[in-house]
Amino acid sequence: MAKKPGRPKTVNDATSSPWTIRGVNHETREAVKKAAKKENITLGEYVDRHLLDASHETLGTGTKTKKEIGPTVEEMMSDFIKEFATQKVKMEEMAKEMKEVRDYQTKSWLKKLTG
Repeated sequence: MAKKPGRPKTVNDATSSPWTIRGVNHETREAVKKAAKKENITLGEYVDRHLLDASHETLGTGTKTKKEIGPTVEEMMSDFIKEFATQKVKMEEMAKEMKEVRDYQTKSWLKKLTG
């Protein structure tokens, strides 16, 4: 017997039930598609994650929101790069001061030796 074409069978649980949501404008649909693609997840996963987060935030329940958890990797890297640049400038200033001290000491020793 030949296999019937069409959608593959899915596990019968709450997440496998199809939804139809009316009233979502074209701009929102396109933005959600792009966002899901950017996060490299399916449209369903994206909508599920963000609707659940929004629902928890509205209801004051569930898991912590992204803002409560802490900064993103991108935010931490940005802060690290800024701090690294600040420390680099400080170290360069210290190296310059050390060179000036060394040069002064060298001149002082040369004067003592040559009299």
